[in-house]
This record gives sequence, C-alpha cells and structure tokens, in this order.
Amino acid sequence: MNKKPRVGLWRVLTILFAVLCIGSIVGNHFANQYATTINVALGTSFSKIQGFDENTKYFESV
Repeated sequence: MNKKPRVGLWRVLTILFAVLCIGSIVGNHFANQYATTINVALGTSFSKIQGFDENTKYFESV
C-alpha cells in the first residue's frame, strides 16, 4: 500500500488549515482595531439592528 499520496494530502490540508487559522486571527484583530473605520466605510453602525425592540428581554437574571 502506497502511503505517499496520503501524506501529501495531509500535508496540504494541514498547511491550508494553518493559513486559514492565521488569517482568521489576523482578520479578527484588524476588524476589532478598525471597527469604527470599517463601519463608516460600509455605512453601518452597531446601533442599527433590524426589528430591534427595546422592551425585549434577551437574558433574564434568576
């Protein structure tokens, strides 16, 4: 049984996973750091929630 192709496949998948994880970490940091600038550029804000009712309780304390 030839294990060479499987090793190559796992190597490619591992590298792809590592690149996606690093991209996610860097992208999250970038988005958090420049959230205001990104929202102004996109014309959005955190306060604009569609169908938001201020009387709705999302979490109730016990």
